Amino acid sequence: MKLWSIHVAKPHDSLQVGKHIFISYPSSKVTSSRALADHLLSLGYPVWFNEYYILGKQYDQFEGQIQTGLKNAGKALLVTTDKYWNSKYCLQEFDYLRNNLYPTQIIEVKYPPSLNHQNQTAWPSRYFVRTDYKNVQDFIDKTWHISGNDPWPTTGPVSTFKPDWIGFKPFADVSFNFGGWEETGVYETPLQESNVLPQRSFIHRIGPLCFKMHLAINPSNGLLNSFHQTDDINDRKVFRQNLENVHAYFDMISEYGTSSKLLGNHLYFIDGMNHFAFTYWLSRPDAGIIGIVLRKYVLTFSSQNYGRDLEIVFTCGIDGIRQYSLRDFVAFTPVFDSVILSGRFCNS
Repeated sequence: MKLWSIHVAKPHDSLQVGKHIFISYPSSKVTSSRALADHLLSLGYPVWFNEYYILGKQYDQFEGQIQTGLKNAGKALLVTTDKYWNSKYCLQEFDYLRNNLYPTQIIEVKYPPSLNHQNQTAWPSRYFVRTDYKNVQDFIDKTWHISGNDPWPTTGPVSTFKPDWIGFKPFADVSFNFGGWEETGVYETPLQESNVLPQRSFIHRIGPLCFKMHLAINPSNGLLNSFHQTDDINDRKVFRQNLENVHAYFDMISEYGTSSKLLGNHLYFIDGMNHFAFTYWLSRPDAGIIGIVLRKYVLTFSSQNYGRDLEIVFTCGIDGIRQYSLRDFVAFTPVFDSVILSGRFCNS
């Protein structure tokens, strides 16, 4: 169980029209920050999270988009670490938010809970709470009087299952925990990968929902994963590389003659190294697909047995929900993330 520390002075009023919740974080904590963003989005709240806003190929628009997000912030979540306070980009966001919002409009989630920094000395007194992740969400909701239709009214999204590790030898020593998932016959994805080596398909049922995950191992397209989570990484540099990876893969999708739209680009640290995923809207009438939302994870790893880098590609979707919007989809992404983030990569 991870320990969190949260501080806030007191509840504040609702968001003004046209304002949103801005999430500021260092790249090393992208998973926790995305989970908070997705939770708030699934409840119908406007959230500015860079992975859902900075999608264009023109990277020179990056700073302008950040500034627009900051100017329209009505509240802010800060996910802070030592690296946050050593990042000039995070500090720029912090200074703007501190100078333009009331303390009651800002909640800080700290890693570790005892973290303190001199930049905080101008803040008013606060209290601290040690809690687990689910309680972080509850705390934010209660503090800011956030409510909405909870997609998990009785149970959390990921139940506790006996670990079931599945690997992908002889190509590489890569394994994932598929506890709670059932392997099925390989089904075709809307965009079947070409030059595929092994393929496997899995389903996971929770109530009326059926989560589908199709796995394929492909020769690498030369996409990069050169950052390690423990490094003193440049937040803009890792974001830019990730965005380039996403667009390189998304451009390949457009060659299949489908109607598609990029909805999110996502950085994942798996076994320490950076990989990427993207969320997209897809329509392919000739295959009976009218407006669904999918997430594709692309993980690159080296394979001495195969003699070159390989990619394992997870294409994930859900049957049983209305998948016409990002909001409908992101409430359930923890089900897929729990498998992806369990990945273990070792050279053969």
